Amino acid sequence: KSFKMLPASTQKMTDECSIERLMVACETNDIELCEKILESKPELIDAKYPTIINFIDLTPFNPGATPILYAARSGHYTMVKLLIEKYKCDIQAQDHENWNAMHYSCSAGQYHITQLLIEHQVDDTIISLVERCTPLQFAQYKKWNDIIQLFNTNNDDENDNNKQYQYSIKEKQEIFGKTKVRLNKLLNPNASQNVKLELYLHRYQIDLDIYKHLNSNLCHDNTPILIFQCIDTQLINDKNIWFLIYHDRVKMMEQRKLFEKVDGIRVIRSGSISRLDHILILKPNDDKIQILPILNKIIDDKMIIVGNNENDNDGDVDMKQEEKESKNDDNSNTNWNEELLAQKVDKVMAKLDLTQTLSVGYGDNSGEALVDYSIYDKIDMKDRHDLIKYCIDNNIYYSRAIGCIYGMGIGDATGAPLEFLDCVKFYKKSFFELKTGKWYNVYNKFNLKSGQWTDDASMGLCMADSLIINNKF
Repeated sequence: KSFKMLPASTQKMTDECSIERLMVACETNDIELCEKILESKPELIDAKYPTIINFIDLTPFNPGATPILYAARSGHYTMVKLLIEKYKCDIQAQDHENWNAMHYSCSAGQYHITQLLIEHQVDDTIISLVERCTPLQFAQYKKWNDIIQLFNTNNDDENDNNKQYQYSIKEKQEIFGKTKVRLNKLLNPNASQNVKLELYLHRYQIDLDIYKHLNSNLCHDNTPILIFQCIDTQLINDKNIWFLIYHDRVKMMEQRKLFEKVDGIRVIRSGSISRLDHILILKPNDDKIQILPILNKIIDDKMIIVGNNENDNDGDVDMKQEEKESKNDDNSNTNWNEELLAQKVDKVMAKLDLTQTLSVGYGDNSGEALVDYSIYDKIDMKDRHDLIKYCIDNNIYYSRAIGCIYGMGIGDATGAPLEFLDCVKFYKKSFFELKTGKWYNVYNKFNLKSGQWTDDASMGLCMADSLIINNKF
């Protein structure tokens, strides 16, 4: 519901008073347009956005959604209140996946909107169709403690619940990994090199330079606020849209309030696109408005502005210097981890046993030296455990690689007692029961004990050893 590829050609709105126009007005906080449409066609207040068969992922709005759902997701308090109190919208409306306004607000981290919806008794017991979650469970998953507190009226320790959750390194690496996967999906691997690459964050068109900055900014810790211009394909290809991506949700919400007080600037959306990344989207009402001095005045943190074309350098951001400082800060944090990892690796590598001369043969007694041999024999078990634990706890990719090795041995040991059985003839009679951890009617050609693997896993481990020793294939 956050990152989608969206061709601009599918986003054309010819009817000035259509459900599409109303959805855009409510999502982008255009109160004047919203009232104009509803005065002309009041029946649109609870109209559901249509489903386009076979093109659900290409629609700008979720099928079945009504205007209040997107006003709630975007954090527009005045707009939500207007729809509820003046136009008497159906506050219990749900989209085709059973999300109501409170699902949208809780998922996006909208504290004040959720508070307003609770006051108007929006049903918080509805379970979403796909995720099987209530609004509260969305907030709990994303660890929005302030929103959780709204539901927890019996908890007196309000200060504790309003603290931001501090993610561990391992949790951050997991989130970064998922973000990386979602960003990779924005690229079309089948596109011809001769075709101009078009990238979209939902309906916002970006260029490749912005995409590269997104990759480096969203997939690493301690990065500065990322700012860039993009094209909103729903606002008649409006190019004067400013994207701000924060890593501090509370700061984003505080600065939204400051931007709302600036004449000539409209906040068209805020919210959370992941548990660590939070967006603020701004639209100057006039192309002549200089946005950079405003950004400099309100934002007191480091920021990177991508693709800035403004000519007014008064109060401008030294982009190259900021980016350089940001990279230095990020690298200092990375180097600390990498240096510690390098120390642990060097400690292990220095003790690898690569000098033995081994006899190789076949039969009952020959080749035993090779069977018993390991390049790790001289390495203390504590040092091995220390290195593996550090990798698992601090890097999601190392953790997955180690998990693959474990999985290879476990899978081999689990299947070995059933190897060489006719899978058609014996599949009901001979099997492994996962719940009890027991085999039934095994063949066990090699007379292995439970947990022993075969030559299959051994060859995999030998290849792993070869990669470690030679650092190449």
